[in-house]
Amino acid sequence: MAQVYGRVGSYGPALLAAILAGGVALDNGGYDATTWGWSTLLPLVVAGGALGVGAARRPGTLALSFLALLVGLAAWTALSVAWSIDVSQSVLELERLLVYVACTAAILVLDRRHVGSLLAGLVVGIAVACGWALWLRAFGGAGSYDVASVSPGAARRLAEPLGYSNGLGAFAAIGAVVATTAALRLRQAVLASPVLLFLPTLYFTYSRGAWLALVVGALAAFALSVPRIPRRVAFAAAAVCVVGLVVALVGLGDPRARCGSSRTPARR
Repeated sequence: MAQVYGRVGSYGPALLAAILAGGVALDNGGYDATTWGWSTLLPLVVAGGALGVGAARRPGTLALSFLALLVGLAAWTALSVAWSIDVSQSVLELERLLVYVACTAAILVLDRRHVGSLLAGLVVGIAVACGWALWLRAFGGAGSYDVASVSPGAARRLAEPLGYSNGLGAFAAIGAVVATTAALRLRQAVLASPVLLFLPTLYFTYSRGAWLALVVGALAAFALSVPRIPRRVAFAAAAVCVVGLVVALVGLGDPRARCGSSRTPARR
């Protein structure tokens, strides 16, 4: 039994992050209320299991305060049903908030040594979604694009499985930053291999905001990693990021034709 608990403790955080990130992305991008049920239940089961076997850690005061604020916001949203002019929408907002509460609770009870596993699972989940997006672009037809946009230029912007090109671009940018930073900090180039999925996905979304987010996130990550990596590597990586942004914004051609309107309506 101890071996079982040990394996759960080792792989559980990674599986939790991978299933939540990848599963929600593949489940229509998490836009539907049917997604919020299982994505709330799963982290609660993990948190409850950790508490049950005595593997949970006691969060600090600041962490507990943050969780308390989330719970308070959820409670206030539930209370607002009493005077809401749209009761069904208020209930949906409550269901969405419960996802955040459950995920935060699960992360806070995990030990700090599980942070690496959580990030690894996050990268895997994003890689699965981006791999599926590229597969759809190659073989999936028009259904993989942001056809909900009113801009004609957005007809070729990769959007699925999230259904929103800017969202998919930001998703890929997060994965690229986390994977590259882990590779630099641990000095293992193989950890950056998922970038081969993230960058093409990001490119085919034609999302200028996502490219900007990638550069800003990369610069912040490198700045925090300078004590652990050679300064030359940090400066070189920052220069590559800046050049990549320039190429992305200028080399794509007419932004109005390639990137389309920066305003995309809500999920259909």
